[in-house]
Amino acid sequence: MVLVAASLTVGCRSSRSSNVPEARSPRSVATPAELAELGTRHYADRTRDEVVAAAVTALKVLGYNVVTAEPRIRTAPLDVAATAVRGNTTAQLYTESVSWDIDVTPDGPGVTLRATPHATVNGEPMTQVYIGWAEKTFGRLMSEVDGSLAPR
Repeated sequence: MVLVAASLTVGCRSSRSSNVPEARSPRSVATPAELAELGTRHYADRTRDEVVAAAVTALKVLGYNVVTAEPRIRTAPLDVAATAVRGNTTAQLYTESVSWDIDVTPDGPGVTLRATPHATVNGEPMTQVYIGWAEKTFGRLMSEVDGSLAPR
């Protein structure tokens, strides 16, 4: 089972034309490269402390329990969805949870934030997630981090 959510689509290179993106279904499986790109953001002229504080605030606003901020930001898992599947005589409940590891490292005149989600179903790690879910989840996190930074 993979997390499912409606979201925007992402383009990928088509073999027909190197300049025309091909539409992807939100239910396409996200690649490791896509997850890394969605989870990475550079903040020029910001200190590590500023971005760490903004990321911690963002996670709390989104309902996560921040366990530690050193040496990296880590959250406890947050239940994000529950699905019940009815059988002939029983039902099975699937609970989907997400936790985050976020590294903030010096990078030139600023810092780079790298966020990695850890998704599970009934406590078992998920080996893949949909790109639609990834875009929505990373987008919400990055929007909250940006909104939590003090104006310059």
